[in-house]
Amino acid sequence: MRLFDCIVEVASTHNCKLLVNSHLKLYKVESSYGYIEHNQTMYVALHVPMVEEGQELGLKKFIHYPLKQLLKVNATVVPEA
Repeated sequence: MRLFDCIVEVASTHNCKLLVNSHLKLYKVESSYGYIEHNQTMYVALHVPMVEEGQELGLKKFIHYPLKQLLKVNATVVPEA
């Protein structure tokens, strides 16, 4: 819980809005890790999604449509009803 509180503080410091609304959602975000050999330290970097205030996009749920069309270069994909 303390980690999530730190993330919320960093987001507010940078005038950003978190797209993660719970500390439990941190288990689902992408992460990277690294190792510093000279002092034998391993670190984990969480890629927490956030956006600047006022720059939110209209996020939509992706709906799968059955497509019966070959995809070619510069093709337009129109789902069949």
